[in-house]
Amino acid sequence: MKLLWIVSGLGVALRLWLLYCGHRLRQFVLEQLAGKTPRSALPTTLIAPCKGIDPGFEQNVKAVLDQNYPGPWQVIFVVESADDPAYAVLTQILSENPRSFASVHVAGPTDRCSQKIHNMLAGVALAHPRNEVFAFIDSDVRPAPDWLTFLTEPLKQSEFPVSTGYRWYVPVRGGWASATRAVWNALVSAAGDPRWRAYAWGGAFAITRRAFEELQISKIWSNALSDDLSVSQAVHDAGKKVAFVTQCVSPSHEDCDWSSAFDFMRRQSLVARVYAPLLWFIGWVLCLGFLGSLIVVAVAGLCLLLSGRSEGYLMLGSAALLYGLDLLIGIQRRRTVKSILPRCDFSKTFWMETFGQIWVVLVTLVALLCSGLSRKMFWRGRLYTLLSPSRTLVEQRR
Repeated sequence: MKLLWIVSGLGVALRLWLLYCGHRLRQFVLEQLAGKTPRSALPTTLIAPCKGIDPGFEQNVKAVLDQNYPGPWQVIFVVESADDPAYAVLTQILSENPRSFASVHVAGPTDRCSQKIHNMLAGVALAHPRNEVFAFIDSDVRPAPDWLTFLTEPLKQSEFPVSTGYRWYVPVRGGWASATRAVWNALVSAAGDPRWRAYAWGGAFAITRRAFEELQISKIWSNALSDDLSVSQAVHDAGKKVAFVTQCVSPSHEDCDWSSAFDFMRRQSLVARVYAPLLWFIGWVLCLGFLGSLIVVAVAGLCLLLSGRSEGYLMLGSAALLYGLDLLIGIQRRRTVKSILPRCDFSKTFWMETFGQIWVVLVTLVALLCSGLSRKMFWRGRLYTLLSPSRTLVEQRR
C-alpha cells in the first residue's frame, strides 16, 4: 500500500506542476495581450518555403501579402521546382494581385539537408542587403494582419536575437484523428515557461541578420533537417534567449486522417530525439508519469475491491482525483488559447481536450516508442535519415 500511495502522490504532484505551468503561461499570455502596440519597423525579408497545396493555401498566401507592416519589407515564396503545384497557384495569385515586394523563386532539389531548409537558404540568399531581419513562415499558417510587426518587435532588444510564434491546429470538420493531433500539438505548448526558455517554431520565427551570421546558421543548416531546433540550440548555446510572442500564435485550419496524424506525431518525436534528446527524455518521463500513475492507482483500487479490501475505495478515490486534475488542465488550456485566438472555433476539440487527454498521452507514448526504433522518416515526399543534428541523409523521392 505504501508504494501505491507514493505512485498516487507523484501523479498528483505532476498534475499540480502542469497546472502551475498552465497558470504561469496564462499570466504571460495576458500580460503580452495587454501590452503596448508594437512599433517595429525593422527592414525585413519574409521567406515562405512552400511544398504542395496545403488546406486553405490561397487564403494563407493572401494573409501573408496583406500584412500591415510599417517598415520596408519583402516576401519571397520559394518552391523546389516549377512543377510543384504551389508554384502555379503562387504565380496566379501574384499576377492577380501584383505587389512590388512579393516574388516567387525556384530553389531546385537538395541532397544534403531538408528541402524546406534548402528553400529557406535560397530565400536568404535573395534577401535585400539592407534588410536586418529574416522572418520565416510555413505555407499552412494564416497570420493576422499585424503578425509580422509583433514578430519583429522583440528583436530590437539584444537579449532576443530570435523571436517565435506557434501553430494551433483548428479542425474544420473535426473527427477523432484531427482532434487528437490538435490536442497533442497543444499539450506540447503547455509544459514549461516561455520566460525561462522558449524554443523557436519553424512555422513562424524571425532572426536578425547579425545573429544569423554570427551563429553561422547557414553552416548549421547545410546538413540539417530541423530548422527550428537547430536555431534554438545555437541561440541557447550563445547565452541568448528566444522571445515567444503570444500575438504570433497562428491557427492552422485543417483536418487529417489517422495516417497523417500519427506520422506528424512520430516525426516531431524523432526530430526531438535527434536535435533535443533532453526534451525527448522529458517527454517519456511526463507521459509515463501522467498515464502510469492513473492506470496503476485505478487498477490497484479495483483489485483491492475484488479481494474484499476496503482500501480499494481510497485508491479509486485517488484515481478520480487524478482524472479530475486532468479535466482542470484541459479546461485551463482551452481558456488560455481562447484568450489568444478569440475568433476561432474550438468546439471540434472540446471532448478530446477535456476528457480525452489520457488517450492523447497514450498515442504520444506510441509515437515516442516508434521514434526510438528508426531514424528514417518521410516528410513532404522525401525519405530522410537523421544520422545526427549535423548530418542528414536524403535517400530518395517517394
